[in-house]
Amino acid sequence: MEDGPVLLEKQGRIAVVTLNRPEKLNAINAEVQQRLRDIWDEVAEDDSIRVAILKGSGRAFSAGADLTGGQRAEGEAAPRRRHGVAADRQGIINSTLKTGFMAWDLPKPVIGQIHGYCLGVANVLASLTDMRIVAEDAQIGWPTLPLGGGLISPFWAWYAGPALAKEFSMTVGKKISGVEAAHWGWANRAVPAAELEATTMAFAKEIAKVSSDLLAIKKAAINHQMESMGFRRGVMLGAEMDAIAHTTESTSYIAQKRAELGLRGTYEWWETGEGIP
Repeated sequence: MEDGPVLLEKQGRIAVVTLNRPEKLNAINAEVQQRLRDIWDEVAEDDSIRVAILKGSGRAFSAGADLTGGQRAEGEAAPRRRHGVAADRQGIINSTLKTGFMAWDLPKPVIGQIHGYCLGVANVLASLTDMRIVAEDAQIGWPTLPLGGGLISPFWAWYAGPALAKEFSMTVGKKISGVEAAHWGWANRAVPAAELEATTMAFAKEIAKVSSDLLAIKKAAINHQMESMGFRRGVMLGAEMDAIAHTTESTSYIAQKRAELGLRGTYEWWETGEGIP
């Protein structure tokens, strides 16, 4: 298994795809997204693979976008951009949503194995796997600063219902445990962290008993049902709402705070202050 920001290991009929930046809590940048797309292409073409698992190395599935050095991952909420809403929207679609929907459209089931943090953009990628097994103490959450407004919540309106999706979206930095995520329908089940890997692998092996052609039909039947009710269209409209949110004065205000205080200082200001005036 070669080194890199995302690893692919084939274990019989199962592909194990691992986000591999443990020193950064598997923070997602453009390189991670491109490598993940390449891997999904490879898995799709490999007739020996029937099921895939997406997980993270080290202490987390992923803490979200890589913001070190003032950078951000493609598709992560950002302050106003000079190229306008249309370009912003297309950038989100061509990066985070393109990567996520490759797992959704893969003609093989993808299981998200979630431990530690699953925040921001990582929440989107996990939400586009077909099934999710989570550690009970996992922390699934939303961006810790109000810099966007629509990329994550549409998924949760489907999985947990609109009222909870609004609560999660409007309470900045909201996090829920793996137990709560399973209770509200985002995850298939929550298990003790020590049992997560074995549980997920056993689940994948059970699925892999079914032939690839039948698995593809079963997945397509359910995905088509969701899409006939507007799932994909709603998620794409979420990218549009997110791009519009990036143009607001309050987003510019947070960006100015970040320039003044730095990223960590802005988090602390938000947590201890009264928010946007």
